[in-house]
Amino acid sequence: MDSSPRPASPSGTEWTDQIAPEILISLATAPLLLGLVGGKALLGAIRELGVLSEEVFRGDRLPLLNFPANPEPNPDNPESV
Repeated sequence: MDSSPRPASPSGTEWTDQIAPEILISLATAPLLLGLVGGKALLGAIRELGVLSEEVFRGDRLPLLNFPANPEPNPDNPESV
């Protein structure tokens, strides 16, 4: 009969001795699945945003700009002559 005290276990392992690993895995499953589904939804939303931004800048929907054919030279500005 050994009456010597048991060595103290390192802090942090005491609660894992009381909780079964199966319970820890089952508790970690829900956040993991939510993260995967949320990431997939976020990826789809970003992809859809990219398609919509391309539609905004398509050439057939932009206004036509009327530029003068030959700009008249300005005698006061040496670069335009």
